Amino acid sequence: MQYELLKEVIAQLEVFDREDHGSDLRDFTMWLYNQLKVEEDKIESTPHLDGNLDPQISQLINIFNAHSKHYTKTALKNSPLVSVTDFGFLMSLMEEGSIRKTDLIARNYSELSPGIEVIKRLLRQELVEDFNDPLDGRSKRVRITPKGAEVFQSVLSEINRAARLMSGNLEVEEKLQLLALGNKLKSFHQIIWDQARGQDLTELENRFLPDYERVQD
Repeated sequence: MQYELLKEVIAQLEVFDREDHGSDLRDFTMWLYNQLKVEEDKIESTPHLDGNLDPQISQLINIFNAHSKHYTKTALKNSPLVSVTDFGFLMSLMEEGSIRKTDLIARNYSELSPGIEVIKRLLRQELVEDFNDPLDGRSKRVRITPKGAEVFQSVLSEINRAARLMSGNLEVEEKLQLLALGNKLKSFHQIIWDQARGQDLTELENRFLPDYERVQD
């Protein structure tokens, strides 16, 4: 008989009884399963420190992006919007009133050509309208239409549900920690986006990374 295993089970049973989680075998087995699952999740979520952390972080960001696109696509399935970029453009216009097309595209971190296509689609659907910039005859400004505002409001609750799913099982304190780190990383990339977008990776490393963080050839 495996006495060590029996002693461990008895110890867990004492905790179960002391914390008053139930009174029968079913309650105990369910509680024990959940306890073991929590420990297993902690192990799985521990970063692999035996390798380069940067690819792991990059991979996680890509995975989160895929999940976010999936949830957003589901949230928008009953609306004329087809992507999170469509929603982002409408949200920017709800906040700004009107904005130059190029600024709207940059504000939503879109490349120029795909961003122009999104604006064209929103124009065809009469969700936005464009007009000449009164201060710059070479530029066009765009604003949301009443129809666009109605569509935006109609999908907002579903978008919020998608956002809640993205936060997953994080506790409030963990969400705050993630936001703090995310905002720090966003500030780093924002400078590159505004000042050096499209430059060679080596040039970006030399300008923005400390020596010890640069990839050594």
